[in-house]
Amino acid sequence: VPGRSPTFVVRQYDEQAVRSYSCIEELVTYTHQQDLGKVCADVLRRYGLQRKRIGFELGCWNLAPADLSALQAQLPDLKISDASRLVSSVAAVKGELELECMREAMRMTDLAVRTFQSSLREGVTELEMAAAMAAAISGAAANTGGEVGLSPGTILFGERTKLPHGPPSQHPISNNEPAFLEIGASKHGYTVGMVRCAVLGRHPEAESLHTLAEEVIDALVAAVKPGTSAATRAS
Repeated sequence: VPGRSPTFVVRQYDEQAVRSYSCIEELVTYTHQQDLGKVCADVLRRYGLQRKRIGFELGCWNLAPADLSALQAQLPDLKISDASRLVSSVAAVKGELELECMREAMRMTDLAVRTFQSSLREGVTELEMAAAMAAAISGAAANTGGEVGLSPGTILFGERTKLPHGPPSQHPISNNEPAFLEIGASKHGYTVGMVRCAVLGRHPEAESLHTLAEEVIDALVAAVKPGTSAATRAS
């Protein structure tokens, strides 16, 4: 609401966690999921918005159609607009506190990748690799108070690299097999992800794809000039 401080509507169960980590001071809580529509409607009425046009992130997977329907049942004159792009464009501009969270998360992501590269040996399993990276993050001197943790990652060895995603398993890597890592460290909800591939020994097919990827990246970097559009380069 223009000219007003933000209000956070959260589950009562999560209230203390939100107060600990959020910069928003005004919190309104609800107890059960079926109460969400009524509580949100009460907040909008308090601000005199029950007949106004309200923007929602309609493309957000955390906004269930049932929740929106419950709100509309409480406020039938409310006008719903899709503000998905507006919210994302505002969120794209980070403040200094947010940037520092991302820098710290990036340092830990980088540590996880280095651990992945140095721990890759014949016979190591995907689960053992995940444990090695988690131990490196939790034991890092720079991880003050353990505030940075690893989000669930994808670790795939050998034939399992054909999967688009997958949790780590007891599958070990053998010599001359590829390895795939998708991982991201997170601080206060700011996750910095990275994807890395490796080969233990030699793997001509994977090495050929890597060479092709490098050529594509070099061509794109060379083509970046003022006034050049992504559509032009893609064609």
